[in-house]
Amino acid sequence: MLPYYKFDKIKQFYGVPHTLEYRNGYRIATALSQESGCNRVSELTKTLHDCTWMYGRVKPKPIAPFKPDFVQNDKIILTFDGFFRQKVFEPNAEQYDLIRKVKIMYFMVDDTITVVEPAYINSGYSQGRIIRRSRITKDPHRNLHLTWKDLNIGIELKMFGITFHLTDCDSFTKEFLKANGIELNDIHVPPSEPRLFKQRPVTAPVNRSVCFKNSEIRPNIGIVLSFESIRIDGKKQLHDCVPYYISYYLEDGTISVKERKHRDESFDFCPYLIKRIRVPRYSKQLINNLIVAEEESFNEQKDERDFIQPSDFVVGKEVNLLGHRFLIRDCDARTRQYYEDILKVQQGERVMIDKIRPIQLKTDIPKYIGFGTPEDSLASCKSLVPREPRKNIVRYIVNANKYLRFGCVLDSARPEDQNRQFILKYSLADGKIGINELSITNSGIQGGKYVSPQLIAKNDCFKNEPDYYTCKDLYIGAILHVNCRRFIITSADLNDYRYMQENPELFSQEAIDSVRDYLISTNCLSSNEALICSS
Repeated sequence: MLPYYKFDKIKQFYGVPHTLEYRNGYRIATALSQESGCNRVSELTKTLHDCTWMYGRVKPKPIAPFKPDFVQNDKIILTFDGFFRQKVFEPNAEQYDLIRKVKIMYFMVDDTITVVEPAYINSGYSQGRIIRRSRITKDPHRNLHLTWKDLNIGIELKMFGITFHLTDCDSFTKEFLKANGIELNDIHVPPSEPRLFKQRPVTAPVNRSVCFKNSEIRPNIGIVLSFESIRIDGKKQLHDCVPYYISYYLEDGTISVKERKHRDESFDFCPYLIKRIRVPRYSKQLINNLIVAEEESFNEQKDERDFIQPSDFVVGKEVNLLGHRFLIRDCDARTRQYYEDILKVQQGERVMIDKIRPIQLKTDIPKYIGFGTPEDSLASCKSLVPREPRKNIVRYIVNANKYLRFGCVLDSARPEDQNRQFILKYSLADGKIGINELSITNSGIQGGKYVSPQLIAKNDCFKNEPDYYTCKDLYIGAILHVNCRRFIITSADLNDYRYMQENPELFSQEAIDSVRDYLISTNCLSSNEALICSS
């Protein structure tokens, strides 16, 4: 290696000594240092004892990223248990305070507080969120708000006119407050409500099985006797009476009467005529207060013969249930088997009655008032949710983009309408007719669309059931009434005549001849071509 191209590993300072330097923008002269670049003993000693040559450099400690307060305090909630008193005024009792327990939650992220009352069943008052999440003012004069340092067990907080007493807090809140140097007070026990110690009468539910012995109940659990019947009405015949299903539950001797529903019935449907109860045999004595009588009957252990029994249901006979007369028509196979095995009674055959005729209500279709089409108005009369009238999809697909065009003029006595020319366009896909007016120079009338495509009804038809113009009504010389205007067809094109020849069943012979004669007179069709087309 050439001289002076050798690198000294011990030497670390290669700077040249100097006496002039800048400090804070000022030029300052300094004394020349006696130590040169490679003669510094301190540098040499430091280099010789540097462990980084053998073990490497020590990794610096990572600097923790900066986190703002709203990130550090996010999802930190301090929860306290508390209560507040509410005055209760009862006319027939002493005045007492209602103790309402709440949860007070403090959100560290924005110093807001919310108060929520847990829901209790049958409390008698509305529960839930009492105070929405908001900042609570502590001193309005100095504009100070409550912070987490102001919260502790045993203190009172007055928020929006309500005084809350803090009684306890959760474990996380205790650890957080202790870690921040706040000493917690002793846990307070909330006072009990005076109304809980009042002896109020509690009505016990009626046990329907107390009047039966256990030996009678166990075999009859889940056994139901089903009967098919009709409700007898003196003003109606049997085939006009409403059918019902009568169910007798052997478990507790209760009876339910349910109406049978038919789709074609037009009267109001009532699911249950009689809900599941015990029906007394002499119902007139208990008809004014049936519930009280039923409770008394169970408590006093009345005789079972006072209530309807399975032996009272016989096919072909009547039974009176709470003043309603029912004719038993039939019963199911399981019920017949029960009567034969247990009661030793043979049920009769099914009572045949003429087919029950549903009540047919005649609905009058209202008159068409002019809004929309008659088909749309009729659909709103048939159902609550109107449906779009059905369309002939096959006709639309076969005749898509096929039109018949005719020339027409206005049948009017006004002189300004004598020279007006129109083109009538008939759509073979949906039968709609559109009329466009030809523009004539210096006529003073702007041409364009005159009648938008629509179904046009004839002048002498019934509005509720309109008769629309079809292709049969379009020929040379025909008169069409469109929106109180009379149009006379005066011309046709060659395409119309060819379509008439291909579909002669859709047009009369007079219509075909009129179009053919017009085309021959205008030299659009020769007589030989007309003979070929007709053949």
